Amino acid sequence: MRVTRRVMRISPLTLRILAVNMLALAILVVGLLYLGQYQDNLIQSHLEALKGDARVFAGMVAEGGTVVTEHTETWHWHTGEQVTLPFVSVQQLRGGQIVRWWDYWDLSTLMNAAPAWWIEDIAQGYL
Repeated sequence: MRVTRRVMRISPLTLRILAVNMLALAILVVGLLYLGQYQDNLIQSHLEALKGDARVFAGMVAEGGTVVTEHTETWHWHTGEQVTLPFVSVQQLRGGQIVRWWDYWDLSTLMNAAPAWWIEDIAQGYL
């Protein structure tokens, strides 16, 4: 008795169908990997924004119609000088509207960092 082996041949159409399915699967995997990285970056940027908000709220005190905030402003001049000024602001509220606003800051911090030409321009306005 003779044993014959039957060789199974795969048709070209079957190979094409398999190739298209494998390509679709590869595109899906790459897309999921990219989406995961994008989502991580998006979450990180949201966390950074929340940290900034937390610093603002940490420097805020409110009681009744008075709100006190602590913050900084960075001033830049076109000649390259800059200064960061710490501020305390007090707002008085009535009926949900600000009716008075005070800012407290150290003038010497500004004057020590400001360019001479700017100080001269400011002084001209007061003469």
